Amino acid sequence: MTMDPDLHNTNTVVVEVPVTPNPNAEASAPVPEQETKEKVGHSPSGSISSVSSSESTEKLIKSLSMGKLDINKDDEPPLEPFTVSPIQPASPSVSSLLPKANNAPKPIKFTVRKVSRDTIALPETGKAQNKEREYAYGNLPENREKAKERKSAEKMSQLQYSQAKYDQYAARIEKINKEVNFLTNLLPPYNVEIDYVTRTKITKAIEKLRMKQDEIEKKKYSLGISISRLWREHDENEIFVRSVSGEIDSAPLTRHSTNVSELSRILTGLRDDYEQDAAEFELYKSRPVPEEALIEQLELVSPKSERDDILEKLEQDDHPIDGAFAFWQAVLAMLMVFSTWGANAAFGVFLNYYLTTNSFPGATQYDFALMGGVIVFLAQILAPMTVLLVRIFGQTPVHLTGICLQTLGYFLAAECTKLWQVFLCEGVLVGFSFSLIFIPGTLVLPTWFDKQRATAMGIAVAGAGLGGLVFSLSLNKIIQETGDQRWALRMVGFITLAVSLFGGTFLRVRTPKKSKFKDRFNKDFIIKNFKIVFDFRCFDNYPIITVGVWFGVVLIGYIIILYSFSSFATSIGLSHTQGSNILAILNASQVVGRPLIGNIGDFTGRANTSVAISIYVIILIFAFWFNTTTYPALIVLSVLMGSAVGVGSTMAQALAGDVLAKMGRHEKLPAAWGGLNIIVSCFCLPAEVIALKLRRPHSNHAYAHTQIFTGCCFLMGLILMLVCREWLVRKTFESRRSQAQETLNSRHNMHLRRQETPEVEDDEEKDDDQLLQARVERYDRLLGGLLIYFIIRMFYPLRV
Repeated sequence: MTMDPDLHNTNTVVVEVPVTPNPNAEASAPVPEQETKEKVGHSPSGSISSVSSSESTEKLIKSLSMGKLDINKDDEPPLEPFTVSPIQPASPSVSSLLPKANNAPKPIKFTVRKVSRDTIALPETGKAQNKEREYAYGNLPENREKAKERKSAEKMSQLQYSQAKYDQYAARIEKINKEVNFLTNLLPPYNVEIDYVTRTKITKAIEKLRMKQDEIEKKKYSLGISISRLWREHDENEIFVRSVSGEIDSAPLTRHSTNVSELSRILTGLRDDYEQDAAEFELYKSRPVPEEALIEQLELVSPKSERDDILEKLEQDDHPIDGAFAFWQAVLAMLMVFSTWGANAAFGVFLNYYLTTNSFPGATQYDFALMGGVIVFLAQILAPMTVLLVRIFGQTPVHLTGICLQTLGYFLAAECTKLWQVFLCEGVLVGFSFSLIFIPGTLVLPTWFDKQRATAMGIAVAGAGLGGLVFSLSLNKIIQETGDQRWALRMVGFITLAVSLFGGTFLRVRTPKKSKFKDRFNKDFIIKNFKIVFDFRCFDNYPIITVGVWFGVVLIGYIIILYSFSSFATSIGLSHTQGSNILAILNASQVVGRPLIGNIGDFTGRANTSVAISIYVIILIFAFWFNTTTYPALIVLSVLMGSAVGVGSTMAQALAGDVLAKMGRHEKLPAAWGGLNIIVSCFCLPAEVIALKLRRPHSNHAYAHTQIFTGCCFLMGLILMLVCREWLVRKTFESRRSQAQETLNSRHNMHLRRQETPEVEDDEEKDDDQLLQARVERYDRLLGGLLIYFIIRMFYPLRV
């Protein structure tokens, strides 16, 4: 006898009895079974039980086989409170019940239904125990409220434990940061010089602390996700997550929708990436500038030198980092840039004069254009070599040498009467002097700044625009009053001499070196420094090469605009004075534009800023400059163009740092810095020659081809930067996918003590796993190898 599953709720008992037919009996008479087994099922209350004897079972079978059933006969005990009814509505016939010959016995199936309508009560185990069962089943409204309050209290206790653990991780990270800062202050250039072995030990100790910090950060990130889960609120099909406090700076899984469209899923993914960008913002902003990385690497190979006690040196140094004196050093560095790149920004005035007069008989326009290219070429290609000279001979001797060469070049150029003479003086000597003057200033700034490093570099590079403004206005006035360029060249020599001497007198490194010259002027020291600056193994991948070529092509466009704006003004009927004013306005806009570009790049991403500005400049060239024919329109164009045209010089080194950071080779930044200068120098040399070759002097639109070529340069730069951006986005996706996968794999190692039941806990962990898994799947799709995914990564909204 077994319980029929379909009749479970009606307390029905099913009896299955096998029957063996007797071949000698009549067709209408059944043969009783030799042995009958009966199984009785119990009701849920346990009040139903039945045991029948073999005799009564045999009689019951006999009656069923003959089609008769009488349960009220005297020889059978009554089965109260049960009634027996067959499964079929009518009694089956004998022929249908008996199996055919030579077949297996066929069981007879019937049901026993309970007719009592009494309610099955709980076992009498005591009122208190019954009440506890009712409380557990949540049958009482007041008990349901108490259960909810108890669960809420348990979750709050768990939340407090998790938050305390999170605070411990944050405190440990802060402690490690203090230790790292202390060890960093022991290294040059922040304090006194120490020997190479000690520096190596300190550097390795810092690396170990950083690795330990990364491990704690991962635990803190996973714990932040768990804390967010504890605050989860369910609203229909969507899940909203909020952090427990504003101090949780990890990238939380902020929103997940379980039944959404593809568009909603895309928007959720974009929001998730935005949250991760916000979490990584401080790390992205605090990456060192190339000059700082260059100094750190070069200081690791400094020779042994005697030093005072570190504490005594700290007491003597009364000028803090990021202080007022540090910003004074930034102003002095700006003066170095003012006297070099600022003076070169006004070369367009000289070029315009040379093209419109016959100052040097036999000279062509391409000779004068090549002279301007030589200045930029030598200034860029000699920059890495200047670093080695500063390391060997010191800052002051190199700086004074540059001042002497620059002054000599300008004064001798004023006395030249032949083309080769002016080419040698104004081109070669001045080009040599540029790198010897401005490089020492840019190497000093990183020693004075930590948090305000980007602002300081912005102040320094603003000197190029300021110098162009001053020299553009003054040079044209002197040329008009004197009738030639001689006194204009002398004036530039006097001003640059005074400004450079003033800046070089007060510009100093925060911790002056005390090493002996013989320790620095030896073969081993020179070779070690040479390998750091000229280690071109960092160019074994296409992203860093792409950055270098991008820098070169946009710098070609910059040089053409800078040198051609003044002569373009005269070609459309404006005077030389108006042309000089246009060039002055262009340079004045760079004073504001260059620092602004750097700050925008820190907040929105350097590759994003480079792409946006390239598009902006392309629109200005083809839509505005190409159709400009009046003086007011050219003034507006100069303001708009000058604020953005220097994007290459402002962003190239920082972009190289981003690429190397994604590859985990940030120590190669000094070599990348030197390599970029060498690559760019090759592009700068023929820039203005190409511009003049494309000019059509006798046409109504003389600079049409030049404008088209300039726009194509920035268009080529845009394409290259999009390729570089795709690589940066791809590496970011790979890094975030790996981090999400590690978090997903390490969830079983989380040891958060929770008071909830295992079933509820498994559901919550499964929910978080789904959120993490959604992130991994999204990155798997975006990292696809098809062309469509390549294009998506180019334009995917991400801070890179």
